[in-house]
Amino acid sequence: MITLTYQMRLRIKPAMTSFFIVSLFCFLNSQAQSIVSNPMDLNYRFQFEDPAYREAADPVCEYFKGKYYLFASHSGGYWSSPDLKAWKYIPCQSITELNNYAPSILVRNDSLYYIASGSDLYRTANPDKDEWERIPMQLKHLGPKNDAYHDPDLFQDDDGKVYLYWGCHDKNPIEGLELDPFKGFAPVGEPVTLITHNQDKYGWEVQGENNETGKSGWNEGPALLKHKGKYYLQYASPGTQFRIYADGVYVSDSPLGPYTYMNNSPFSFKSGGFIGGAGHGHTFKDKYGNYWHVATMKISQRHMFERRLGLFPVYITEDGRFGEHTVWTDYPFRIPDKKIDFQQDDLSAGWNLLSYDKPVLSSSFQLEFLPAYAVNEQVENWWSAQTGNPGEWLQVDLKKKLEVCAIQVNFADQDFTIHAPHPLFAYQYKIEASDDGSKWKAIVDKTHNTKDAVHELIVLKKAVKTRYLRIINTKELPGKFSLSGFRVFGTGKGDLPQAVTGIKIQRNPNDARRFSLTWDKQKHADGYILNVADASGRLIHSIMVHDNHYEGGWFSRDTQYTFTIHAFNENGLSLLINAQTKVACIGASITEGARIENPKENSYPGQLQSLLGPNYQVNNFGVSGTTMLKKGNFPYWKTEAYQKALQSNPDIVFIDLGGNDAKAINRPFYDELEQDCRDMIRTFKGLPTHPRVIVLLPTAFFVTDTAGIYDPISKNEVAPRLQKAASAEGVEMVDMHPLLVDRPDLIPDKIHPEEKGSEIMAKRLFQQITFQTGETFPLAQKYDSYKGLAMAGYQGWFSCPGDGSDRDWYHWWGRDGSFRPGSCKIDMWPDVSEYDKTYKTDFVFADGSPAYVMSEWDESTVETHFRWMREYGIDGVFVQRFVSEIKRPKSYNQLNKVWKSAITAANANNRAISIMYDLSGMVPGDEQLVLMDMDAIAKQYDIKDRIDNPSYLHHNGKPLVAVWGIGFNDNRKYGFKEAEIIIDALIERGFSILIGVPTHWRLLESDTMADPELHRLIKKCDIVMPWFVGRYNEETFPKYEGLVKEDLKWCKENNVDYAPLAFPGFSWVNMAKDSKPIPRNRGSFYWKQLSSHIDQGAEMLYLAMFDEIDEGTAIFKCATKVPVGDSYFLPLDADLGSDYYLKLAGKAAKMLKK
Repeated sequence: MITLTYQMRLRIKPAMTSFFIVSLFCFLNSQAQSIVSNPMDLNYRFQFEDPAYREAADPVCEYFKGKYYLFASHSGGYWSSPDLKAWKYIPCQSITELNNYAPSILVRNDSLYYIASGSDLYRTANPDKDEWERIPMQLKHLGPKNDAYHDPDLFQDDDGKVYLYWGCHDKNPIEGLELDPFKGFAPVGEPVTLITHNQDKYGWEVQGENNETGKSGWNEGPALLKHKGKYYLQYASPGTQFRIYADGVYVSDSPLGPYTYMNNSPFSFKSGGFIGGAGHGHTFKDKYGNYWHVATMKISQRHMFERRLGLFPVYITEDGRFGEHTVWTDYPFRIPDKKIDFQQDDLSAGWNLLSYDKPVLSSSFQLEFLPAYAVNEQVENWWSAQTGNPGEWLQVDLKKKLEVCAIQVNFADQDFTIHAPHPLFAYQYKIEASDDGSKWKAIVDKTHNTKDAVHELIVLKKAVKTRYLRIINTKELPGKFSLSGFRVFGTGKGDLPQAVTGIKIQRNPNDARRFSLTWDKQKHADGYILNVADASGRLIHSIMVHDNHYEGGWFSRDTQYTFTIHAFNENGLSLLINAQTKVACIGASITEGARIENPKENSYPGQLQSLLGPNYQVNNFGVSGTTMLKKGNFPYWKTEAYQKALQSNPDIVFIDLGGNDAKAINRPFYDELEQDCRDMIRTFKGLPTHPRVIVLLPTAFFVTDTAGIYDPISKNEVAPRLQKAASAEGVEMVDMHPLLVDRPDLIPDKIHPEEKGSEIMAKRLFQQITFQTGETFPLAQKYDSYKGLAMAGYQGWFSCPGDGSDRDWYHWWGRDGSFRPGSCKIDMWPDVSEYDKTYKTDFVFADGSPAYVMSEWDESTVETHFRWMREYGIDGVFVQRFVSEIKRPKSYNQLNKVWKSAITAANANNRAISIMYDLSGMVPGDEQLVLMDMDAIAKQYDIKDRIDNPSYLHHNGKPLVAVWGIGFNDNRKYGFKEAEIIIDALIERGFSILIGVPTHWRLLESDTMADPELHRLIKKCDIVMPWFVGRYNEETFPKYEGLVKEDLKWCKENNVDYAPLAFPGFSWVNMAKDSKPIPRNRGSFYWKQLSSHIDQGAEMLYLAMFDEIDEGTAIFKCATKVPVGDSYFLPLDADLGSDYYLKLAGKAAKMLKK
């Protein structure tokens, strides 16, 4: 969902807002609360390479014996501080591997321990002295020493156990391992994989200045924090050279996992402002109990590793969610001297930036390093004088006398010739103020400075009212006098900018990880703060930009977001107003609300307005009797409403025309209907707002007058033409027909839905508006029990040449490996009219036209299937995973690809989903394959906590896994021993179990092994599901009704739930020519089973199967007209329609819930 409703309170912000009530006079209690700004004020060491550049990165900080100790890569030493403001540099030589990247430190007992990438351990009891003891590491079994543990992190748990975490790679995972501190920190056990790459889901893990390259990022720099019994494993991505370098976090109940992704990640993120980057950091607690995050900030101009450090306040919410403030931290803010609530308390020093984009003069400059670059809020470029001589100066005109409270001086070291190892270098200069630009008075004197301070924030002891400021070099430099930022802070004297208007938000329809936003440029605005929150309104990030547009690729694919935007200038933030997304509903009498009392509120556009809320403006442009056809009896094209709709500048357009086109008077012009619809789509798409256009296919009608709005004509003649038009123009299409086709009671005049029917329509359109950005209606239901649900089996095994699976015609092909007339595996043909992607076959219909099929490798196919489940009321599916296919790489790829598509679609469509392991083809020893596979799924897809995947089905308080194929007497290579290993291990891992057994499992006869061991296994499980497919037909079914009744009785006595199966028919003629199909009998066979099971007292149903056209059990949309030739295909009854068995399944699901 994208909305603009979120109201926020900035916790670090400029002063002059409605949130800052006190009139500021730049007073400071500097003794009690220190003022700092990012980048941190440290002596960043010059490195060895040319051109000369400074670097500190990958920081770690801990409080130890009354001081904070800060370490960073390639710094030649480390720092200590009593207060997080004043840092003392401690050169170090006793740590001989100090130049290794990514240090980590650990406070253990009375000592501080140090380690870096591939280094040994070092220990000291007094880090103020250069006296570190070396402890050789014993991790050689991990590989060559320098490759063994890049970017290490040491962590000690409350029980004294010590753990090492490491990882720095664009493919390899973050790993962890326990160490034994009493045996020289020797490893305990083997490394455990904790965090894998997931850039397809999390955009911030993609490389690029804006996460645009498609390349997997470098997941690196793990750091573990424990808080209230939870373990927070932080990691960085996508690369240190990008402003979007950030830290995300996974959470666990154990130091070695499994870990679950925290969906507000990255929690440490700063892409805008003077300096960006907030990655490869470390979270620590100060002496008052406040959390801070110290992280890497990016310059990366002279060298990729030209970097700085930033300090950011961190909070952890009551429900354990990490949050961090970054947006204003390159403005002055306070270091508190007590425990405070970073989520509520304002840390701002109360000053705004006065120097942005102000007029600048200089003593000299170079063409590529202009004076304006010193005030453009980009650390990546800078002003440089032509020399480093004393007397070079830069002057800023604030344009009027303002109260100046602080100045941050950021030097750029242009053409410096200093390299490591070199003593510290101290700039010397003075800063002067003037009211008129001619008479100057010194306000800062650094002419005798000995401190190496390349990013110094100078807080004035007393505020100075002035218009002009200049900085003058007073020392001969080993390079040019240069500034990347001469930043002046204080209080403005003017109006706030206007509230932001004209906000347009677009989520990329092809890549949901990317958003683009534009808004009207506001007069007097210096920049804008884009606030990004989740669907509940909780702040995720605030981003500073200086243009009136933003594009970001760091978003998570499946997360819903809300946005607000403030303008700001030197006087503060604008007030917030809510922008509205305009929705235009184009249509005829149903849109207008004919036959409905109070149509303004109760028509479907009116009810859609209520669902969307005040941040949407839904306009009803319906006109009764109108047609899509330009030559129709009442063309919508000629109405005043059409012109008003065009003039409304909509952001979203629903086109609901076509019902009146079904009238006999309009049928002669059907050859023009598709083109007329395309023309209308284009007129709206061509508007300046470039709206999202959505074509609605007509709803169901029940009139019997064939010359009127006759449903068969509407459905079979009008709707297909509208659908083709939408497809050709590349716009969305929603089929409204299934919504009310079985609810004639809601259409009293047989054409116009009444209020309840319009509500159903409005909810479907609400889904469509919000669906592409991750939300459906109803919202995020969690399924906590199989009881009350009708769940289908889902094979997902079909693939096609050209779909990317490299599996040819898998599961379509016949015994000779080809898919052609006379050689195929399927007995039914899919109805492919609604799939986004289809594949041409060698089969043809009676008229000679080619026949197409779909591939379940395609995400869009799986999404279509889950949309059907939602539209017809089927509660969800068990996704099949054959053990035999886990062992084959290409098959395993498809299993994982389909599962990922399925759980994504299940979340989006609010359908329940579960895993079913089919043991067919398993051999002894394969049990561990099943368990390893389930472990991987549970870890990656969060099926226990269901934070990211709420739709995973639970039962009896645990995630449900089905294990099918136990107890059959058909000479399987595995037996009860192997099945029990799997069941016991899954139970131990915290799963509930559905066991799939033969039909006669209770009596241990016929298709079942005559071994009571089966009953013992069943009693270990939560649910038993017998396999009935092929066992009976409609004539022989009555005897099985008694079987189900007795099964239910046995299950109740033994405290096991029971899921009876229903199948619509059976056919596998193309696989076994002599087989005898079990006829569907126009649905009566299927309905007899469904209704009987429910009447017998079944609380849950298993529907076999959703998509298995191999054995002719599919209930999804199958063709009523099938290909002709040498292969047999079972057509569905044309008068019933391709969706008839979906309707029956949906009706059964409703009956089950009554």
